[in-house]
Formats: sequence, C-alpha cells, structure tokens
Amino acid sequence: MSALTYTAHTAGDTGLHKSSVLITGEREALLVDGQFTVAEQHRVLADLIDSGKQLTTVVVTSSDSDSDSDPDYYFGLEAIRPAFPGVRIVATATTVERIKSSWESKLKTWAHLGRNLPREVVIPEVLDGDRVSVECHDFELRGGHPDLGLLVALDLGTKVATGEMAWG
Repeated sequence: MSALTYTAHTAGDTGLHKSSVLITGEREALLVDGQFTVAEQHRVLADLIDSGKQLTTVVVTSSDSDSDSDPDYYFGLEAIRPAFPGVRIVATATTVERIKSSWESKLKTWAHLGRNLPREVVIPEVLDGDRVSVECHDFELRGGHPDLGLLVALDLGTKVATGEMAWG
C-alpha cells in the first residue's frame, strides 16, 4: 500500500480563503472540496496536473450545519472535468439536495465576480455509502451531522477537514 501525501490549498481574498485538501498516493489523487472561484480551482488543478497523478474522486463536504449549501465548496468544480473527464464528484444526499435547491440564487448573489464564477454548476452525484478511497486507503465520512466536513482514513487514523482547514 502506498504512502499518502496531504497538500492544502487555501485561496486568497477573492476565493474567501477557502481550503481544499489534495490527498495523493503514487498514482492517484482524491480532492476534498472544490474552490469557490474558477481561478482558484485552476490553481489547484495546475499543481495536480504537474504532479502527474490521476484525480479519481472529489468529495464535496459542503457547509456547516446551516440549511444552505455554501458555494465556496463547489463553484469552481467546472474546471475539473475537462482535465479529468473520468473523475467522480460526490457528496452526501443532503448536500446534493442543498446544492440543487440553492445554486441559482447563489450565482445571482455572487454575480459581481463575473468570469470567476462557473458557467455551469457541477452538481455532485450522491455518494453511495459513506466511503471513498485512494490507492486502497479508505476514507469514511464521519460525525453526528450528515454533512460533517470530516473524512477519516480508516487505516491511518488521519482526519481531514476543510472549510476551517484542520487536517493531519
């Protein structure tokens, strides 16, 4: 089993200081949360493309316990599919429903960002179960809230949380 590397990308002011965590093995990568802006998502992608790793999965952990889905977790995702057409973009059923019910109003709210917003909002598919993996390392979504921004590497005990950016 390959060792995993964790790399955090935290956006600047325009990207609302949103954090994404890239988890990589020898050949594959898993991304925990997208970026708010298309430009910041391209910055994350540039590092990934330079690494030569294949992005297999993106997990959108969404927002905190409020009833809305914050776009800073998913607005930048449209940049990913052209670079990695086979990538799975997943989230819990609750998160997917929140995104579906709020993305149009969120685009209107943030319209002043212009071309830094997506032209097409990517709606994640519903994660079947509570696990994702990268190179035989399983990660489980855990916590009392159905959209907890926490993944736990079952074999390593490593915790990855974004939004507030706590990992390791």
